[in-house]
Amino acid sequence: MIVIPSREELTPKPIATGIYKATVTDMKLEKTKETGKDMIVAELTIQTQGPNPPDMKVIGRKLFDNLVVDEKTMWKVSSFLKACTGRDIVDHFGQGEEMGIDPFYMKYSNLCINKEVVLVVTTEKYEGNDVNRVKEVREVKQE
Repeated sequence: MIVIPSREELTPKPIATGIYKATVTDMKLEKTKETGKDMIVAELTIQTQGPNPPDMKVIGRKLFDNLVVDEKTMWKVSSFLKACTGRDIVDHFGQGEEMGIDPFYMKYSNLCINKEVVLVVTTEKYEGNDVNRVKEVREVKQE
């Protein structure tokens, strides 16, 4: 038997502001709605429980980070790659290297998918609702 939930139950509640370990579980190449620029959408699956009090319900939750691929935002694209691999975009692609978005996306996503990262997550208002925002993606420090 299927029970149809309320609209409120269908809307996921944001997770608590904090620091979480996550895995990059997927990446898709899309265009931004406003400008039509190329954008890599990273799917990040939470792997650790939440901050105080610990919240086991967040394990497996998905957050998304949008990486617009252009000269002004290449710092963020590089920072995300460094969080995944420990090396920046110059190390992986070469300074001054030119390539189309499709081969760039294929190599970039292959380097990032299934890598563990640390997320700094905040909560903010968007269209009147509380939503999560991935404020920063960091490299997992080996102990």
